[in-house]
Amino acid sequence: IVFITHDIMEACRIADRIALMDQGRIIQIGTPAEVLLNPADDYVAEFTADVALARVICCGDLVRPGTAADNAAEVAADQPVETLFAAIAGGARDFRVTPSGRRPGGHLAMAQVLDVLGRGASTGQGTGGNDRAARPGAAGHAG
Repeated sequence: IVFITHDIMEACRIADRIALMDQGRIIQIGTPAEVLLNPADDYVAEFTADVALARVICCGDLVRPGTAADNAAEVAADQPVETLFAAIAGGARDFRVTPSGRRPGGHLAMAQVLDVLGRGASTGQGTGGNDRAARPGAAGHAG
């Protein structure tokens, strides 16, 4: 299924993969996490600047292979990282991520979550932000 939209938040919510276009040229293709965390160029970075990373990036997007500590909090791979805030504030430093849907399980450290939030804070993407206004020539697709 191909779904065309100018709303990057909508594309991130429903797509497995996103293609960003500018004037008919594909600029970047990837998962929502790949596009948001590693924009191909300034155009992609600007277009995705208002996405609230903590709401879109899921634990499974950041997971690393390996085993978490025995006392690690358990979270599902499809949980947005914003759901970890309370646990981190309560002292959790390590998370055991259980597979969910297409997202893998593994280990997630608090530092990885804070790194994503730090990227968002420097661009306005952290926990807030508004959906990006429509931009001519840009499109996302769900596949």
